[in-house]
Amino acid sequence: MKIPIQTWILPLCAWLCLSGFAPGHPIAMEAEKYGQSALAGTWLKEDNAFKVRIDQRAERFFGKIIWMERNHWADGSQKKDHLNPNPKLRSRPYIGIPVVLGLKYDGEDSWNDGKIYDPESGKTYDCRITLLNRNRVEVRAYIGFPWIGKSLFFNRVEP
Repeated sequence: MKIPIQTWILPLCAWLCLSGFAPGHPIAMEAEKYGQSALAGTWLKEDNAFKVRIDQRAERFFGKIIWMERNHWADGSQKKDHLNPNPKLRSRPYIGIPVVLGLKYDGEDSWNDGKIYDPESGKTYDCRITLLNRNRVEVRAYIGFPWIGKSLFFNRVEP
């Protein structure tokens, strides 16, 4: 038995509109409420260990460490990038190290397609940053797939 299109198309369209799947629907548009430049600013790691300043350069975003709660080792010497795979960079201090590298806005209050450098391990990972609200982000560092990784949370301290 063939069911006429009129009996199912209107209920389907109504459901799509009410559920937020329709383009232009307020729920569907909520994902882009902050926009591309919303990531720029100063962010404090949730445990107050350090601050990262993120700036936009053309279509990409980059960030560097600008403050640390503990900028010295136990022996009193300044923390340096001693585990960097490039021997020429091992003497640079933690303050000023680029840690967010080339993220690109993907249109859904999320920035992908970049890297994050961890000076405590000397390793660089794939990275995704998602704006949870105007003043909080989730930074996901991973190898290959986002679900195989670690999340860090940061709060905005300056615009």
